Amino acid sequence: MTRPFIPFPIFPSYDHWQPNQVKRFPVNAHVSARLNEVDDSCLPFMSAWYADRYLNWIAHSWSPQTPHLQYYKTINGLEKMLNWSFANNLSLLDWTDADFKDYVAFVQTPDSGWASPSIQPRFLVSSGKDYRDYPINPEWKLFHTARTANSSDAIDKNVWKREIRSVTQFMDFYLKDVSATRPNVAAAKLDWLSFKEPQARGSISDAVMKWILKTLPNLLSPHNSHLIEMYLTIARYTVRPMWQVLGTASSPGRIDQFMRNERGDWLESHPKNGSMVPLPRAFSRTFDRYLVYLNIDSSQPLPAVSLFPREDSLGVHDLKGLWLITCSIRHNLADMALASDNPDIVEAAGEIRRLTTALVSNRPASET
Repeated sequence: MTRPFIPFPIFPSYDHWQPNQVKRFPVNAHVSARLNEVDDSCLPFMSAWYADRYLNWIAHSWSPQTPHLQYYKTINGLEKMLNWSFANNLSLLDWTDADFKDYVAFVQTPDSGWASPSIQPRFLVSSGKDYRDYPINPEWKLFHTARTANSSDAIDKNVWKREIRSVTQFMDFYLKDVSATRPNVAAAKLDWLSFKEPQARGSISDAVMKWILKTLPNLLSPHNSHLIEMYLTIARYTVRPMWQVLGTASSPGRIDQFMRNERGDWLESHPKNGSMVPLPRAFSRTFDRYLVYLNIDSSQPLPAVSLFPREDSLGVHDLKGLWLITCSIRHNLADMALASDNPDIVEAAGEIRRLTTALVSNRPASET
């Protein structure tokens, strides 16, 4: 009886990735051994080599704030394509329209043997060994169990976009790299595909938002109260993703990313075209108060200082730190909402208890 194909990781963890420095791919001996077991008709080494070549190429377009996240998203898509091709005795480099449609069906409802209930490390790390000799973790899987548990043929639209974008972009790169004239199979329109209905995430009304900001001083120190007021206001009104506004601990967002026009409106750069767009007056009111608290003169060009400094001025609060502060108060905030004389505030207590920047945001769900 033929042994069922067991998917395996092909790329290293981000910590061991050496872009454009590897002379021979793959570096790991155990990955090479698994590729040797794949039927030659699949062109396993050549397919993996082109996948690595694509990875090094597309890395130049990643945001410097989140390269590790972009890395894992990219290799996750590549490893799904490669492993599925190997399991079906196909060459990824020669996919037909029919192969692509079969892959679509696979990513909709992957086999349970390809899924794990929790995220597992790719390799079994040993302090006495080099990455080259790390054994493959037999518990590692390509999918999360939740993707296989639903018997519906519908797939979340955002998941679909991510999965198929991986195929489209890789195929575009490969076909251009080899000067092929055949069409990209992933460009085909799949009218039969159905999507799950998006779940309502709830929202925070202007009145509830105003109450939350007014109540913060009762739950936080003066410094943290100003920080969280500004943090939630940014989440509500900015057109950019939060990570882009706040940056990271090593490269924090700065006050001077906002600028004022001649009418007194605060502006920010649009994430897609870089044009300066005005922020609502509600943002301006909070930002003006915040600048006064930080002892910054808003009539002058804003200084290149951190957007969320710590109270002792030694370091900054990053996205995770501000999120943890918010989590620490939201249950007490919800209890205070339940005790309010305003029925609208009482009704919003459940939303407040699970307060997130997505609930606060005025942006469409697909943009947060």
